[in-house]
This record gives sequence, structure tokens and C-alpha cells, in this order.
Amino acid sequence: MAATAVLRSSDLLTTIVGYQEGLPEALAEVQWIADAIDLTPSVASYRMIPTTGHLSNLPMRFAALPYLQRYSATTNLSNHALFVSPIKVDPALALHLCVVEGNMAIIEQWLRHKPALVTSGTLELAAASSQSAILRLLLARYPELVTAKMMDLVAMAGDLSLLHSLHEAGAICTTDAMDGAAMNGHLDVVVFLHEARYEGCTIVAPTAAVANGHAPIFRYLLEHCVGRVAPSLFYRVPYVEIKTHNVVGTSHLEAIVLASSKTLLSESALLPVVRSLAALETFRDPAMIRFVLDHTALEAAPPQDAMSATTDAWFVFPALDAAATTHPALHDDGATMAVAAFYGDLDTMQRLHGSHLGHVTVQALEYAALNGHLHVLHWLSRFQNDGVMSEALAWACVHGHLDVARYLCEVWHVPVSQTALATAAHTGHRRLVRYLLLGGNGHVEEDEADESTYDTNECIYDHLLGCFRSTFVRTRPVDAAASQGHLAILELLIDQGAEVTTTTMDAAVAHGHADIVRFLVAEHGRGCTVHHLCTASSQRRMDLASYLLSHMQIEADDDDLQRLFVCAARSGSLAFLGQLRTVVSVDARPRTQELMLVHAVLQRQVHMLMHLCEVDGFKWTPNVHDVATLLGRKKVLKYLETLGQAAAESVVTFGPIVGIIGFETTLV
Repeated sequence: MAATAVLRSSDLLTTIVGYQEGLPEALAEVQWIADAIDLTPSVASYRMIPTTGHLSNLPMRFAALPYLQRYSATTNLSNHALFVSPIKVDPALALHLCVVEGNMAIIEQWLRHKPALVTSGTLELAAASSQSAILRLLLARYPELVTAKMMDLVAMAGDLSLLHSLHEAGAICTTDAMDGAAMNGHLDVVVFLHEARYEGCTIVAPTAAVANGHAPIFRYLLEHCVGRVAPSLFYRVPYVEIKTHNVVGTSHLEAIVLASSKTLLSESALLPVVRSLAALETFRDPAMIRFVLDHTALEAAPPQDAMSATTDAWFVFPALDAAATTHPALHDDGATMAVAAFYGDLDTMQRLHGSHLGHVTVQALEYAALNGHLHVLHWLSRFQNDGVMSEALAWACVHGHLDVARYLCEVWHVPVSQTALATAAHTGHRRLVRYLLLGGNGHVEEDEADESTYDTNECIYDHLLGCFRSTFVRTRPVDAAASQGHLAILELLIDQGAEVTTTTMDAAVAHGHADIVRFLVAEHGRGCTVHHLCTASSQRRMDLASYLLSHMQIEADDDDLQRLFVCAARSGSLAFLGQLRTVVSVDARPRTQELMLVHAVLQRQVHMLMHLCEVDGFKWTPNVHDVATLLGRKKVLKYLETLGQAAAESVVTFGPIVGIIGFETTLV
């Protein structure tokens, strides 16, 4: 009877099963997902110490969660978002995914089966992701793991109820709590922290409130806490790598007016406003434009009749000054005008020019050309260029604006540059390429592809615009065409006398364009090198790699050939490895054998690892085990256990680089 009672007790049964090896089905499912996520450390210092890692292969089950959606690229997520190690696969990754998901039942199972995984980072993640129920559970179980950062993040996320509980429990925080709450628009949290706590805030709180358009918070801080803001409106963002819940500010204009009545704002103080100006160009907010123009004091200047070069600085704006008589004369370097040109807002450009605030620069011309704003270009034609160099024609080619290219060549008399021709070739705009090959002066027949959408897809972050945008390419036109697989354009360029070189083949192979490679080999006799083979195999373009291997002759047992063996192992293609061995008569060196095993593990090529060990007789080494351990390759570790102890000492000595970077970068 006693035994029956024990076996029928769900609590006792759960306790007994807790000592069993393995995980319950629900936890094992999440662990399998975590095991499939790859970590790539990013080296960010001269000591080659990874400070930020990136997690890839994150399934949509988690990538679509509101907390992770705050990060710009959830399929390539910073380790900071999940509070895990940037150096190696963190054993707590699966637990932290469940925290973000907010599944209390699964969290309770984790605490029962793997309580050692819980750290202060787990509590901080629950705070940052606004999982208050889970955080309350963790606080009750692990009060010793409470940190000031955790309470700061609760305040930044705006969870007033939980903040009350932490306050009553005697938790501590820092000035980052009120600073972050003010930045994120949580007025109730700011009021509570001021009335109930002693930490207070710094100048960051009112400055961030103004910059983010939270006028009610700024007014409260002026009356009760800090009576000034940073003149530049620049501020230190608390816990900048973490994205907590925030309220979008809706009172930028009111906040700026109030701030300008208390503090003499500097030129860069208009950065949020010009971000507002970029926003006002996007959202067409004439009230903000009028405000900026009416409250900007500039010394009267003669009307501008010439276009000047763009300044190197990416933010130089006039000062917002209610007392213009005491403020020195300022100047504007054309940033505002350029932003308006980018959005094609000619009305704003004319307002700026009429007030002497807007300074016309070449960047305005380039932005207008980039987005195809012919009406803006026509207005800008009234300004003399004075010999200022510009790549406006190349900018027009980024999105294939043939009409803009014609206007620049035939009205502005802009000469055709190799950069413009390369950009047109890169986008695949045949008609534009033909026009540029005619020297920008002639008629070209319509093409059936003229209605296509063109883009170089070469993106950069534009600090002035505060967003990513496409840009032109700086390479040889034939290389640009080869890199994008535009065979017809490549043939057209060659017919016009363009020279095919090694870099042309490099570009075609690097981007996997087999038809371009075959054309270059068959029609122009370009040779294939070991470098091309390594590139194709490393990118898993095995058909192309096989073709290249069949059209080259390998004569020497050199380092390049050994590197090719390693690349074959990385690719995971047993067929390509077999073909390679039929072409070359050289065996892999002991060092190469170890590197082949290491890179098979790095690339999750378990079948390749097994083939190398069981068929080719390679001996696994401690380095192979170290890589599998760092990356959490459980299948590899279990397979190595079946082989017994390491059969050989490590041959390769990797450099003093933390984590897996040293293994990844060593190919020979």
C-alpha cells in the first residue's frame, strides 16, 4: 500500500524523475531548437576579444515575439538581446528563449530540471522583455540574483506594478532607472521614482525626454528634478544594447519650444528636429518646418547662386535661439536642404533657400538624382556648379533612372564616368548601359525589361538620413556585370572593348554565376585557380566547384592545395571530395587532416566527419573535441564518444583568439 501511494503521488513522481538523465519532451523540443542556433562572435577590439556575438537560424516561433521584434534583424540576433555569452554557445540559451516566450509552465519545468541555468542575466532578461509573471517567480526562487540592472530595466520597460513590488522588497536601482523611463516615455514610472526613491536622475532624463518628444515628462522633470537639458540634446543611452518597451513620443514640437525657453540650444540640438525634418519630409509636417524656420536665427546672407561641396560633417545645423541678439552668427552646411532633396520636397527647399537657412550643396543634387526627382534637379540647375566634382550620374544609376541620367548628361553636361557605367551594369539596366556607352548623347531603343525595378542592393547607413539606403558601386563595369550574372551586359561591354581580367572571373565565382564562368572559360580562355575552387566550395556551390575542378590542372603539392582539401570538408560534399582525390595525386598532410575534421564540425557536417574518420581513417584530436564543446555540437560529442579517447595529439596550434574565431579563420 505504501509503495502504491508513493507511485500515485504526482509530486513525488516528479521529484524522482527529476534525477533521471535527459529532459522532458517540452524542454527537449526547445533544446533542439537552441542547438540548431549558430553563434558567430564579432571581434570589436584590438585584442581580438569578441564583445558581441550574433545568433542566427532563429526560428519564427521566437523571432516573431514582440520583444525580439524590437531588434533590427531578429534572424541575426545580438547575444545581448537574450543575455547570453558572446563567446560560446550558452547552456542557458534554451531557457532564455522560453523566458522571452513567456510560457510559465515550461519555465517551471526548467527550474525543476535545470535550476543551475538560472543567473542574474535570466532575471534581467525577464525584466527587459516585460515578462513580469516569470520575473516574480524567479524573484521568489532566487532573491540572491537580484541586481540593480534588473530594477533599472523594469523601470525602462514601464512596469509600474512590478516596480512597486521591487521597491517594497528593498531592491536597489541606479539613476539609469529614471533616465531610461524618461527616455522611453513612462511618465508614471518617472513620478513614482521621484516620489518614492532617492536615486534621482541625471541630465540624461530631461535631455532624452526632449529628444524623443515626451513633453509632459520634460515638464515634470523641470518642475521637480533637473531644470536644464544638454545644449546639444545628445545623451548617453542607458543599456544601449537592450531594447525595452517604449512609448513613441508625440510632442516633439512642444518639447523643443519648452527646452529652448530654458536652455540656449546648440547647432546639434536641432538633430532631433532634423530627424523630425527627415520625419517631416516623410510625414509632411509643415508646422514643424515653419517652427524650425521661424525659430532659427541666422545672420542675413546674400542669396546663394553657386553650389558648394558637401561638408564632411554629417550633422551641422543652425542653432535654435530665442534670443538671437546675443547669439553669434551661424551657418548651415546644407544638411537640411539635402534631406528635403532626398524626399523630393521642392516646397521645403524653396522655403529654406528663401530664409537663407538652406545651403545648396552637391549632396542635394546627388540625393535628388538617387531618387529620380527631376523637378528638384530642374530647380537646382539655377545654381552654378563651379567645378565641384560629383558622382550624381552614378547616383542616378543606382535605381536605373534613365531620364535623370539623360538630364544630367544633356542639360548639366555631366561626363560619363566608369563608376556610373559600373553601377548601371551592376543593376542590369541594359538600355541605360547602352546610353552611357554612347557617351551620354544619343537615342537608345526601348528594352522589354525597361519596366523592371532596379537597385544595386549595395546598402550603407546614411547618418544624415538616419536610415539605410542603396549606393553606387566602385568597380570595373565588366566585373560589376559578372558579379550580378548579367551575361548580355557583359557581352555588350566586351564588344565595346572592355578588358576581361582575373578579377572578372573572381567576381563571377564569388557570386556563383556558373553561366558567366562558362562564358569566360569557353570564349575568353580565362583559367580556373585553386582560389576559385575554394571560393565555390566554401559557398556550397558544388556544381560550379565541380565544373571548375574539371577545367583546371593542379601540379604542385602546395599550401593552396591543402587549403582546398579543408574547403572540401567544409562544404560537406562527399562527391566533391571524391572528385578532388581523383584529380590530385597528393594526400592531405596530418595538419590538413585535423583542419578538415575541425571545419566539418564547425559547419555541422556530421556525415563528412564520420566519413573522414571511418573511411579515410583520420584520427580525431583534442582540437576537434574543443570545437564541438564550444559550439554545443551534441551529436558530434556523442559520436566522438563512440570512437573512444582521442587517438592523436593536436597538430594545429591556434592563435590566442577567444572562442571559435581562431578555428574559423585557420584553413591551412
